[in-house]
Amino acid sequence: MPVEAGPTFELDRFTWAAPDRLELSGRFSGIGDAPADAVLVVRGLDWVRRLPAVPETQAPDPSGDWYASFAWLEAPAAFEVATLELGEELVVDLPAPRSRRRSFRHELLEVRRRDGGAVAEPEHEPEPEPAPAELATPAGAPVESPLLDTATRLRLQADLLAALERARELEGSLERATEELARARSDLEATRTERDANAERFLEGLASVRATAEETLAIERATLEQAQADALAGSRAVADELEAARSELAAAERRADAAEQELATLRERAAAIDPAREAAAAARAEAEQLLEHLTAMRDRLGVGT
Repeated sequence: MPVEAGPTFELDRFTWAAPDRLELSGRFSGIGDAPADAVLVVRGLDWVRRLPAVPETQAPDPSGDWYASFAWLEAPAAFEVATLELGEELVVDLPAPRSRRRSFRHELLEVRRRDGGAVAEPEHEPEPEPAPAELATPAGAPVESPLLDTATRLRLQADLLAALERARELEGSLERATEELARARSDLEATRTERDANAERFLEGLASVRATAEETLAIERATLEQAQADALAGSRAVADELEAARSELAAAERRADAAEQELATLRERAAAIDPAREAAAAARAEAEQLLEHLTAMRDRLGVGT
């Protein structure tokens, strides 16, 4: 962020150097000598911790860069706000610490007074004196801490840092999972909308098929009823014809009986006529003989006699 003209702190690095230690490095401008009694103040939601600078680490190096290492007096904890206090008057608001691989690239921070007033810039800023070799500590060099001397505390602090890293990873995973969940919800909503549309079309098609089936069934039912009525009428007609045929057969049988009786009577009559027929035949023969005799007599007597 842009900083108004005035004393500044050009931040290079603010990082966790160890489970119990934070490192800060950069360059001051406009405040004269580099601060010698810096304190790092970190704040959580409902707590405040003051981390003193390890004495042998707080010093400028020959190039003018300022470096300090701040040790936790209690178990380290994740914090939200960090402030660098320089003596009793000057304050620098710091951003969140970063890993060693990500520097701040000379980010300028404002050096302000505790009461909010401007910091008076000295007329001539003296050149920083080279620090003795035994006091200067290059950035990133390991420094022994007299404040922590138990393996349990180091292990707990290491576990805390691992948990913090894990929490950051989980936050990233949560963000990705939230995005995937949003996409899944969107896809689900689209699928649900498509499914509802398909279900509505299916119900419409089912209603149409049902209406067609009911209409076809009604037609087939009417056709079947008509066929049953026609079959019943036909069976009744056949029954009537069969009854008439039976009546005609009975009449024919009666006529046949009468004819047989009449034939028997005729036969009896024929049997009675035979003697008369023989007598008639004899009389006819006699008549023919008499005629022949008369004809012969006529021939003898002559025609016209």
